[in-house]
Amino acid sequence: MRFFTILSFLLLMTACSNKIDPEAQAIREVFQLFQQSLQDEDGDLFISVIDNNTKAFYAHSLKMIREYDSLALVDHLAQSNYPIIEKLFVFSARTAFPAEVLRTISPEEFVRNFVSLNAIGGGFADKTKLRRVDHIEGSGAYATMAIKVARNLNITSRIEFVKINGEWKVDVTSRLMSQNRFFIMYCRENGWNYRNNDCINAVLKEAQDYELDEQKIWEPVGTNAAEI
Repeated sequence: MRFFTILSFLLLMTACSNKIDPEAQAIREVFQLFQQSLQDEDGDLFISVIDNNTKAFYAHSLKMIREYDSLALVDHLAQSNYPIIEKLFVFSARTAFPAEVLRTISPEEFVRNFVSLNAIGGGFADKTKLRRVDHIEGSGAYATMAIKVARNLNITSRIEFVKINGEWKVDVTSRLMSQNRFFIMYCRENGWNYRNNDCINAVLKEAQDYELDEQKIWEPVGTNAAEI
C-alpha cells in the first residue's frame, strides 16, 4: 500500500512539473514569431511582435540617418552601449536606400523595409535560442537566450517582453547590448576588425552580398521639409 502511495505522489509531482505556464508559453510563441520575422525578412510580422520601446529606437535611428553628420554620429557612437549595431543600422540604410526615400519614409515603413535587408538580424536569429522564461510579473517578463558565436563558443543574455493589450511583445532594445557583443566576438572569431567597417562589411556580405558605400555613410540624407 505504501508503495502505491509513493508512486501516486511521484506521478502527481511529475504531472505538476510538466504543466506549462500559459504566459510562459505565450512568450515563447511570440519569440518564435520574432525569430521567424527576421529569418523570413517579413516586416509586417516583425512590426506586429515588437513593443513601443523598439519602435522608438528605430524612429531615432531614422532621425540619425536623416540628420546626423559625421561629427554628431561619432559623438553619439562614443557614448552608445551598442555602437556597432547603431553603425550597422545607419550605414547600411544610407547605402541601401536612396536619399529621397529616407527623407520621406515613415518610421514604420522604414522598419518594414529595413527588415527586408536582413541587416536587422536574420543571421543573428539563426544563432539565437530562447533557453527559459525566467520571470513574469504583471505586464513585464524577461527570459534567457543563448547565442552561438562559434562551434564551442556561446554567450547568454537577457531579453525582455512587455504585455500590451493582452499580447506579449518583444523589447528588441533589451538585446542590443548582447547583439553588439555577439558582433565583436563573431568578428574576432573570423578575423575581421570590428573597430572599423571591416566587420560590418563582412556581415553584410554574408547576409545580402553588398558592402557599405563609403561615399554615403557619413552624410545625413536630410529631412523632408513638409514633415516638420
